[in-house]
Amino acid sequence: MEGRKPTGVLVVMVNNTEPSKEDEFNKWYNETHIPDIVGTGIYYTATRYENTDPKPGEAKYLAIYETDHEDPIGAFTEMQKHTGDMEIWPHLEAVFVQAFKYVGPEKRTPGAAKAAAAATS
Repeated sequence: MEGRKPTGVLVVMVNNTEPSKEDEFNKWYNETHIPDIVGTGIYYTATRYENTDPKPGEAKYLAIYETDHEDPIGAFTEMQKHTGDMEIWPHLEAVFVQAFKYVGPEKRTPGAAKAAAAATS
């Protein structure tokens, strides 16, 4: 939604420790894991990225989950209560998991709407 700002985000950086199953991992993450997380109602969207040049010890994948939970830091704790009901990839390695609270700016960055409009024309 235009102008919507989450109250917080959950930043997750992970690896799949079984490289021969990379396609299956990405399918699981996109088609099972994200719907499970968003299905809790705590996070309303997720966006994934792949590190284009991971070094040893760095994460290959980044996921950002947005929430409008009143307490964004507590949202992660609340979501963890649901993980027992979720299918977890057996070769999942969490490198970094941290919740962040939105602090600003109150207005959108100048030019963002113009850039978005140009991209759709």
